[in-house]
Amino acid sequence: MKTVFVIIMLHVFFLPTVLCGQSTDAELAMKKAKGAVTLMDAGRYEESIKLLRESQTLDPSRFMYSYEIALAYVYQDQYKAAIKELKKTLQYEDINSQVYQLMGNAYSMNGQKDAAIEYYQKGLEQFPNSGNLYLEIGNVYSQREKYNDAISSYENGIKVDPTYTSNYYQLSKLFLRSSNKVPGLIYGEIFMNLERTTERTREMSKIIYTAYDEAIYIKEDSADIDFCQIIIMATPESMEEGEVNLPYCAYYAKHYLFATALHKQFDLAALSSMRELFINAYMDTDGEKYPVILFDYHQRMIDAEVFEAYNYYLFQMAEPAAFDGWLDSHQGDYDKFVSWYTDPKNILEVNRDNVYLRYN
Repeated sequence: MKTVFVIIMLHVFFLPTVLCGQSTDAELAMKKAKGAVTLMDAGRYEESIKLLRESQTLDPSRFMYSYEIALAYVYQDQYKAAIKELKKTLQYEDINSQVYQLMGNAYSMNGQKDAAIEYYQKGLEQFPNSGNLYLEIGNVYSQREKYNDAISSYENGIKVDPTYTSNYYQLSKLFLRSSNKVPGLIYGEIFMNLERTTERTREMSKIIYTAYDEAIYIKEDSADIDFCQIIIMATPESMEEGEVNLPYCAYYAKHYLFATALHKQFDLAALSSMRELFINAYMDTDGEKYPVILFDYHQRMIDAEVFEAYNYYLFQMAEPAAFDGWLDSHQGDYDKFVSWYTDPKNILEVNRDNVYLRYN
């Protein structure tokens, strides 16, 4: 299972500066830096670096100019120059985790994976709640096909930084390519709710729908569910006491198996119905033992009578024709959902107390 990662570099955010009358050196430096970022985004890297050097001269107290110069070098694949510049950046006292992230990325793209992990870990010593650094460690492990280590790092990132979306994204893709799709389905949908209407959410819409389609087999008079390879753990003592340690996937699959009983085929309408039947059954029997913040969110939507529209919204990229056909006769339902979904009080809120981490 090979994984290719696009490493995303970010600009350090520049605060807007209002220039009134005669500008100070710091204000002029910031103005030049903003122009440099515009040039960099346009691919004019040398001009950008020149302006950033001028900003450094005007205001040597800010680390951001050095960071942005290093970023320009990375964009040009000049990783050694970026590393040299970032070593200067690390000497500033007010740096953030992005400096360590970019340093590790520069080493990683230069083929020095061990050095990359070293800098990500150094960053975590200084910024222990940085989901972006756990993400990068996970990416290196995935590139090395050490998937268990990658999963552990991504999940550690979720623990400390539950709203940082990229760890959910990578976890979902890893699990949905494995024999245990359940965590991938949950991580992926949480990701879509935290990071709405981006290219990655459009991609995830297709990936999750395809995973359901491949896991649910509806036959003429029966159905098969294949979300995972279920291994039942039991000892002679537990068998005598009537206790068998079922994996979480068994509970999950059980409810989907019953949810397919009323359906003769798999399509977007059927999946929407199945997911509602699943939530109703799961919350009644297993919701307290195995709480999942996403399922609580589903229950809220069912109570608000917007869950069907949510499902069509969620999977519209996978089945655009089905979505358009449904929308033609359900515009009012969709408008009601959009009003509910965009209300700030109905945003999915995850934190360290309710964060989802996979069960066994």
